[in-house]
Amino acid sequence: MVYGTVKAKEVIAEIDKDLATTNWKGAIHSSAAPASAGATGVAGTITWESGFLYVCVATDTWQRVAIATW
Repeated sequence: MVYGTVKAKEVIAEIDKDLATTNWKGAIHSSAAPASAGATGVAGTITWESGFLYVCVATDTWQRVAIATW
């Protein structure tokens, strides 16, 4: 699922649901956002940059969600 602007609790609930059904061995990075939705990545990796949070949901498959101050 690709997210637009949504509430943080909805994003967290979706991530929790996905993690509950996988063997998550992810890593969190503060930079190096993927160049595209099909960029090289390992499932469970989370990264961010200004404006977006990225989650690798399957090998070489990224999804992102917009983030903003409130």
